[in-house]
Amino acid sequence: MKPVILLDVDGCIGDFVGMICPILNRRFATHYTEADFTHWDLRETLAPAESKYLNEALQQEGIATAMQWYPGAKEFVEELKTIGTVLALTAPYQSSKTWPYERQQWLLRHFGLPMMSVPGEYKHMFDGDFLIEDKLITVNQWGDTRGTEAVLIDRPWNQDPRLPSRRPYYRFSTYDSIVSHIRIECDL
Repeated sequence: MKPVILLDVDGCIGDFVGMICPILNRRFATHYTEADFTHWDLRETLAPAESKYLNEALQQEGIATAMQWYPGAKEFVEELKTIGTVLALTAPYQSSKTWPYERQQWLLRHFGLPMMSVPGEYKHMFDGDFLIEDKLITVNQWGDTRGTEAVLIDRPWNQDPRLPSRRPYYRFSTYDSIVSHIRIECDL
């Protein structure tokens, strides 16, 4: 039986932070890059006026379909599909009326992936053999519930030393290393 691979979207294959940086930089004449976001909570990095503006911008129709994917993400997803059944497991932006539908269309058009929309705090409740995620808290929840290690994709915002992991997990910085890990775990 093929394994079920649950794949988070924003921060794993979709470049959410890369999308918001130009929005903020144009409006506030800042110079944000992905490296500036060293905490999961964007408010840790942004000034209150920037957070407010970003929240309004993310509610605009079309924003979720405008996101770019990380270099190599398409090939990564195709490789994962050769190993198992891949499901996009993503938390919708709660303040947007169109985000879930747009994200679903984005995933189908660019990756051919079905989407399961779920609040982030409940991702650990979905059945799957692997979880690929960029949020350390979700990785911890997965390990606590499933008793197996999740895969954390290395990003600037999951380096926060104030959030130590309670569970073992696998941390990888490249798509190739994630694919190799899953192939080894599946004896492929």
